[in-house]
Amino acid sequence: MKSASLSKITAELSACEYRVNMSLHARQRAVERSSIAPGRVLDLVTTRHTVTLPFRDAARSYHVFFDKVKMDFMVAVVAIDGGIKGNSASIVTILTRSQFENDAGSIGKKALRTAASRALDPVDFRRWEAGEFGPGGVHRRYRVFTYYKNEDGNTECEIFNNAPVCDQFVDEHSLTSAAGHPGFWSWYARQASRTSLPVDSVVSMRIADTDKVRLDLCAPARECLSCEAKKPGWAFSSLVRS
Repeated sequence: MKSASLSKITAELSACEYRVNMSLHARQRAVERSSIAPGRVLDLVTTRHTVTLPFRDAARSYHVFFDKVKMDFMVAVVAIDGGIKGNSASIVTILTRSQFENDAGSIGKKALRTAASRALDPVDFRRWEAGEFGPGGVHRRYRVFTYYKNEDGNTECEIFNNAPVCDQFVDEHSLTSAAGHPGFWSWYARQASRTSLPVDSVVSMRIADTDKVRLDLCAPARECLSCEAKKPGWAFSSLVRS
């Protein structure tokens, strides 16, 4: 098993137009090793709800998904066949997390978090994170994606990393409301100025920790008690106010 380009794997599957079937062996392994019905596993792969891992073994690629009943990860192994009539693909088996990691090493934290976030609601996802990585074991890295029209009328994207949004604010108000966090728009204005972003041509914005979600540009500005608590003298001033 070797490291591989995610974009190349995606391009090969796209060339199949995501026409993927599932072998009898894979269906049996899905029943034996997971609580997810074989047909649903096939749907997860064909609709790109699995997370592609950066590994290849000949024509085989690996796609991780989360079983929320077993609270564990599974890996669908997909073989791509380039024939005269075009590429076709088939899920040839389903591996448990331990089976995959015994051969390829640990699955990356980003892939695990993305796969789990697609299967769990936000509360269960945070509970899973704490159990998987321990308290403070996850540093969320919020990225803002700005889509705009260039001079030729084509859509381009500018990505700004490390948006100043704290985890507690996201947990309370949701990630889509991140623009309401104190300091968000002043930070964004600095990034836009630095990159000469044509703000008048912006058509949409997204924000991501794992998967991208719509950024509500009209989210009301809110206070953030978590950020206030980190400021020097906050404890004393809050006692005075109380």
